[in-house]
Amino acid sequence: MTIYRIDNVERSGIGQYGEVIWNFPEAYNDAKDGDVLEIQNNVIVDLSSYQPYYSSNFVSNDQCSLLFDISKRITIKGTTGSGILGFFYVDNTSVVLKDISIGSQGYESIYNSSVCEFDNVSFIKTSKDEYGSVEFQESTAKINNCYFNEDYSMGTTQGLVVNNSKLEISNTAFFARTNIMNNSEVSFSDCFQCASGQTWCDFVAINSAIELTDSTISTPENVEAGDKYFVNLKNCKFNMINTVINGSMYIE
Repeated sequence: MTIYRIDNVERSGIGQYGEVIWNFPEAYNDAKDGDVLEIQNNVIVDLSSYQPYYSSNFVSNDQCSLLFDISKRITIKGTTGSGILGFFYVDNTSVVLKDISIGSQGYESIYNSSVCEFDNVSFIKTSKDEYGSVEFQESTAKINNCYFNEDYSMGTTQGLVVNNSKLEISNTAFFARTNIMNNSEVSFSDCFQCASGQTWCDFVAINSAIELTDSTISTPENVEAGDKYFVNLKNCKFNMINTVINGSMYIE
């Protein structure tokens, strides 16, 4: 296993301690299956800034041409104050995200036919639109100790979209909408979903299997529930253990 240290340099070089440093596309292109891309202290990787120079690393999807293509089995790890701005397209591979913040605007990262593990990752969406921060398509994932729109400043957007996928989620907070569909299987353990109090449902599942254990779906402070449904389940298998839903459910 090789660790590639990302320090926003334009080309490979030698760091102050003798380690070799790369920018993000160079590190990814040189990496082999099982390697680690480690983003250094207080470094923010802006993926879109690389597109003019590393266009072969990007793919287009629907309305977005700035999806950084990942098809290797790699780990992307952060350090103190580090983060990523932009979108990934992860296809038919295995990816680990650890100790990192990922910001996006106007689109979402796609994880297709892949095996994923997220640990201590914050996903921050800074736009109100129909896209989530993350969408899983025909994938499996373990998500632990993560946050979706942690500060709730844009809590009316989608956070997690699950399409025909199987997820195990633990110790994770959602301050954005969750949308589960198409024969997905999702288990939540010790999780918190904060409802926005807007006109749509914040937790939606269609034709899927859902299990909530030791979890809470609640409204933010100073929001009147009224006749709003916070949870909408349609054609679902649903199991709830030691879980509180502070609001209304609509089950079809």
